[in-house]
Amino acid sequence: TSAKTYFEDLIYKDLDRYSILADKDLLKSALAGENSGIFGFNYSKATVDGKEYVVLSRVLKGSDVQKKGLRRGDLIVDADAKAVTFDNFLEVLSGKTSVEFTYRRIQPDGTYSVNKATVSRTNFTTDPIHLTKVIELSGGKKV
Repeated sequence: TSAKTYFEDLIYKDLDRYSILADKDLLKSALAGENSGIFGFNYSKATVDGKEYVVLSRVLKGSDVQKKGLRRGDLIVDADAKAVTFDNFLEVLSGKTSVEFTYRRIQPDGTYSVNKATVSRTNFTTDPIHLTKVIELSGGKKV
């Protein structure tokens, strides 16, 4: 049995959408924090005042998105003047090397500013270790 066949037999196909079989070069790049040809953000769904938005849940340091000033919590209104929802967002971005986002950002007084930024897929490196912390427990133990 090949490694790929063995792996595919292990995953539960209906529910396991997170496991992947990567070649060693791809895995090496990922562990080194190398990102190739991506916009550099994660997103989720948010409903604000009864309207559904795509909200940036994470912006990767060094990405074009971060360099253009977008940040966690920004609500994406449209991409290249096409309205976006959580369900069509990937389809709207598919095949594009750059896109102009219109986004809303909540201000300290509770109002929103509306902004635009054109972002591109880029190659960049991030620190693959997101958090380092030593937790001291009773008895002098450290984790």
